[in-house]
Amino acid sequence: MDRPLEQFNYDRLGNSIFVVGIDIGSVSSGYAFASREDIMHDPPKFSTHYWQGSQLLSSKCPTVILLDINEETKAFGFEAEEMYSEFLEQSEHDGYYYFKYFRDQLHLQREAGNVMIKDVSGKPLKAVQVMGQTIGYLKHQAMNKINQRLKVHADDDDLYFVLTVPATWNDQERHFMKQASHVVINYGKSG
Repeated sequence: MDRPLEQFNYDRLGNSIFVVGIDIGSVSSGYAFASREDIMHDPPKFSTHYWQGSQLLSSKCPTVILLDINEETKAFGFEAEEMYSEFLEQSEHDGYYYFKYFRDQLHLQREAGNVMIKDVSGKPLKAVQVMGQTIGYLKHQAMNKINQRLKVHADDDDLYFVLTVPATWNDQERHFMKQASHVVINYGKSG
């Protein structure tokens, strides 16, 4: 149920300058962002990122992630599809995890915690790691886009993130998203 704009609790934003919404869908994913001032307009003003496919420009990209053997993001969306296809052609795909439309696997499991999901070749990985890397990638992309487009240097403290979850998800599945968001803290940092 949509809440009227005037009921939004702006105090939750703290000192954040930007609000970033991340939507990880069953088939497609994306993000949008707005400055603190822009969300106070009626209707709110926001910006989205447009993803470039082979012959397509879209505000969403496929929910597809390619992870290396260290479980770190190699590519996401259209780029992941293209890169994995090249790895398949060259028989170099064994060293990677390729998850396509994986969010439905999470919903079917109906439990969080140490759930394992399988990539397209059957290799298992913790679902929280896959979702965490996805959130981290989209967060990183959003931060870069804000800095590039607005010519600022925003960091984590300047951004307030909102993750969407399906209305049909139960409390356990929602808790899973919170767990996955903790993986984001280490996104892009090699151990």
